Amino acid sequence: MPVGGDQAPRRRLAAALEPPARECAPDLRDAVHTAVESMDWLADSDQAMKALAMWQAEEIEKAMKTDKPIGGRLAQLRADAAGEHDS
Repeated sequence: MPVGGDQAPRRRLAAALEPPARECAPDLRDAVHTAVESMDWLADSDQAMKALAMWQAEEIEKAMKTDKPIGGRLAQLRADAAGEHDS
């Protein structure tokens, strides 16, 4: 309480509004496909890179739809992309 017995004026509190629902993220496969198709400087020798980009997008989309923790699936994806294989 403030000194001298003065009380701060009472304020009415309003209920907090629910945040607006987020839109789903765009499908990564579509984004990668669009990006790769717009790269007109790519040569025939870049086909492996295109395929890898599409494969990684597919794996990420699958990881997002599973019940498994995403970190584990993405860690495996990174290891696969780096050529690290469990023997």
